[in-house]
Amino acid sequence: MQILSMRHLLLLVIALVPFLSFSQQVKSIVDTYDHKSRIYVDQVKLKSSVFISFRTIGENIYLYIEGSGEAVGMINQNDVAIFVTEKDSIIAKSTGTQDYHDRSRDFRHEYTITEDGLRKLSASPIKTVIQYTTSGISQTNIPEARQRLLMNASLNLLKEYEKR
Repeated sequence: MQILSMRHLLLLVIALVPFLSFSQQVKSIVDTYDHKSRIYVDQVKLKSSVFISFRTIGENIYLYIEGSGEAVGMINQNDVAIFVTEKDSIIAKSTGTQDYHDRSRDFRHEYTITEDGLRKLSASPIKTVIQYTTSGISQTNIPEARQRLLMNASLNLLKEYEKR
């Protein structure tokens, strides 16, 4: 009888794992050296090969787009990424020239976003991410099942950001 109970428990845990993975962890610290607040939000998987994460340092809000295969290319200081939601388009600006790993076709690009942009991302599901790179324009359409993930991560960051 007890073995049957353990199997049921194991099946329950396996069934709940996909739902538990949708919550984003938010970590907030104050740096002991520069005394600036830092907030980190766990990575959000928007598509099989595209991930987004956030962090803040003081007043600055950073957004990272990383992945492989799609949207690979070098970005320059004036390049942008555009997030298209149901209600708005939000522009994130590159923090500088950033390359990619040619052999593995992996990339991690850093952008800045305004507090207003973060607020807009937290208000509506994301539909598409458009990135401008030296390779051209890349458009990543987000599957419907994952469109609210970035909205929730943005909302969690915004709540913590407003506490500082």
